[in-house]
Amino acid sequence: MVIVCTWKLLTLVQRDEIFSAASDAWVTGIVRTVGAGWLLLAATAPYFYWLAESDDAPGVMLVGFVLGLIATAALLLMLVLRELLRRATALRADLDEVI
Repeated sequence: MVIVCTWKLLTLVQRDEIFSAASDAWVTGIVRTVGAGWLLLAATAPYFYWLAESDDAPGVMLVGFVLGLIATAALLLMLVLRELLRRATALRADLDEVI
């Protein structure tokens, strides 16, 4: 889903329509997909913990923790970029009114 949304956003960039309402829907799609991945990872965290305790494999817990950090960073980054795109779209609309 992230690849499809990114492809559509790149198509909007190519047509110089990135600062439109259509782009917000595709960025929201990316945010929702990354959020769903984060929830899936959080749901499997007890399994990582159980596996690390039963097999005496602390590396498994470390891998789960690192994946959680990466997913959290990706989600927060996409939330910030979505807000920046919304503000840039509003500024573009204001600039079009001035010109």
